[in-house]
Amino acid sequence: MSSNKYYITNHYSVPVTVELKWNDETINPQSPTWLTFENTEVTVEPNKTGTIDFTVNIPEGAEGLYYARILFQNKVDPSSFGVLSISYNFPLRIIVDGTQHYEYSVDKVELFNNNTFHCAILLINSGNVHLYAEGSIEVTSEDGTRYTSSCKIPQTGLILPQKSLACTADLGEVLPDGRYTITMSFVAGDDKSLTCTYNLQFSIQDGEVSLMEIETDNE
Repeated sequence: MSSNKYYITNHYSVPVTVELKWNDETINPQSPTWLTFENTEVTVEPNKTGTIDFTVNIPEGAEGLYYARILFQNKVDPSSFGVLSISYNFPLRIIVDGTQHYEYSVDKVELFNNNTFHCAILLINSGNVHLYAEGSIEVTSEDGTRYTSSCKIPQTGLILPQKSLACTADLGEVLPDGRYTITMSFVAGDDKSLTCTYNLQFSIQDGEVSLMEIETDNE
């Protein structure tokens, strides 16, 4: 069990009331009360700091990631001039050490060759802890010409357990008709040691993309 505090400072010239809401996004938590708050609302005087106390109590035998999204928002009196409605979203992530299971893969790939050659890739986190991923693609033609691009991954590459994350890559040019191999390489984990490589063969005829086969290599 761990007791903690959130500190809230009021920089306005009038009192501000801040309320807290939270959503438990843990996959199958053993206890719905692993996170509790002593108070979910606090009024803070001008240039003062208030606190919201909370307790984390991960149950015995728990595994993987315990995760909550916590939202702080000030209540605004319509008669208060110059006070804006402000909200802050804080993630709270707790990993039960020694129970982590890391696993992710490419679930879906779509290739396009209109205006530029680009692809959409869906990554799936099938483990029990969150991952940060980054990746790149390399397209090789039959004559050995290579084209490369990094993948654009939103949300800093964060993939929560049992969730997916879509990313894209764009070569910036249209590929001519022919046969190609695309290699999609991803790394994940805090030390980037979790690798995932997909090799996909495709052809382009009259500008249209046709998939041929897929090979996977996960480590």
